[in-house]
Amino acid sequence: MGLYDTVKQNEDFYIGNQWEGLSTPDLDKPVMNILQRVVSYQISQVVSDDIAANFTGADETLCDILSEEVDRVFEQNHIKSLNREALRDCAVTGDTAMYIYTDTPEFERPDGLEALGGLNIPETRLKAELLQNTNVIFGNPYDRMVQRQPYIIIVQFLYVDDVREMVGGSERDSVRPDGEAAGIFDAEDNSDDKRVTLLTKFWRENKTVKFYKCTKEVEVNAETDTGQRLYPISWMSWNRKKNSYHGQAAITGMIPNQIFINKAYALMMHNMQLTAFPKIFFDRTKVSSWNNRVGEAIGVAGNPSEIAAAAFKAPDMSNQIFELVDRLIRHTRENMGASDAALGNVRPDNTSAIIAVQKATSAPLELQRLDYYQFIEDYVRVALDVMRAKYGVVVRETEISDEAGQKYTVEIPVDFSGIDADDLNIKIDVGEAAYWSELGQLTTMDNLFDRGLVSPETYVEGMPGNYIRNKNKILEELRAVQMQPGIPPERGTDPTAIMNANRYISGLEGVG
Repeated sequence: MGLYDTVKQNEDFYIGNQWEGLSTPDLDKPVMNILQRVVSYQISQVVSDDIAANFTGADETLCDILSEEVDRVFEQNHIKSLNREALRDCAVTGDTAMYIYTDTPEFERPDGLEALGGLNIPETRLKAELLQNTNVIFGNPYDRMVQRQPYIIIVQFLYVDDVREMVGGSERDSVRPDGEAAGIFDAEDNSDDKRVTLLTKFWRENKTVKFYKCTKEVEVNAETDTGQRLYPISWMSWNRKKNSYHGQAAITGMIPNQIFINKAYALMMHNMQLTAFPKIFFDRTKVSSWNNRVGEAIGVAGNPSEIAAAAFKAPDMSNQIFELVDRLIRHTRENMGASDAALGNVRPDNTSAIIAVQKATSAPLELQRLDYYQFIEDYVRVALDVMRAKYGVVVRETEISDEAGQKYTVEIPVDFSGIDADDLNIKIDVGEAAYWSELGQLTTMDNLFDRGLVSPETYVEGMPGNYIRNKNKILEELRAVQMQPGIPPERGTDPTAIMNANRYISGLEGVG
């Protein structure tokens, strides 16, 4: 496929290093980098920092805990920043991969549990890492579906000391840099390249995933059963290709256009330097030499009144080359889905028309946006699978009140090993949809409560979790109050109120 050369070339053209490897000492090397701006626009139209993972299922307590834990994993791994980088890699190199793993092969529960948000979990946490598409090798390169692979190999280029820490024992000194192992340099060489290639292979056996790590010479980790059911990889391609797990980048097909634009500008600049200023022609029989110093006397042979010199200006450059280059730039942007209106290169005389053109221009990116949402859902499912295999039974601390109003804390055991992603309804809210769905539900619950159509307990249960702190504690107190004698009936139990509530909710269909 020429994948390595393509990825390097795409990276160079994206960052503006577009004359790499060309020896043209007589030419200036201008860079009219239209690719970077267009790709940045495409990424901005797809990416969003507003991500929320919601779970629904038979066990509401478990679903709430999973939502909290996924949000915590997102925050600790700066997942929003990783998502932006993932889309950038995908658009420039063609693919991107998210690798979800833990600090240690096995999740060792420490003596002292760490209480975070009322949930006691081990200190070892989930990690998220982006992988380059050149460093992920599928067992079946004709199939892009991760979970159908016979095996997956991850290639990492790490410092020798880091790999030696993984090995430990007497074998740690056997880990050598790639250059030394290949005989390129000796151990005494002061080369800065003290890194070694680490291969990690994942495969399925008896419906669980196993892995093995090694360098060229040393076994880093023996065959180990992770207990996971899914490969810890989420994969996305920018433009899919038939019978290949590698896709095509957004800029690959437009690089010849970019090369022509740069060459045309370089030649126009060179021509301008040669012909922009008039040339002086003089008669050598009358003037032996010529200089342009101000006030300098010039000696001539014969009558000074006779013409001794004349100025000559070369014809102007044809406007066709300027029109061709401008037209090529415009068509290249439009073919990549970034018109002048989308990039803001128009006068805002008619804002409605400009907005309509911008929306129409971004419509082709809908396919990438849907793939991006699926990419996020895939690595959320992988994270759930890692939690199921590694967390075990954890304790959730909840404060409740008894009938006398006395508060006390109870510990509720939660078994993560019982998680089955197939039984959970996973909804990933991304971008404006996440914000407006929560805002719409907040407004709807406020209106229902103000009209007396729902009880305080139902109101709190229906509120998005991000808008209420200690939601479970508030619910426990409300339930305790409802159990006390002398409390009037709950709102929402009157038949007339229920009928009004049904009418109100029916009117919200398709809106809330």
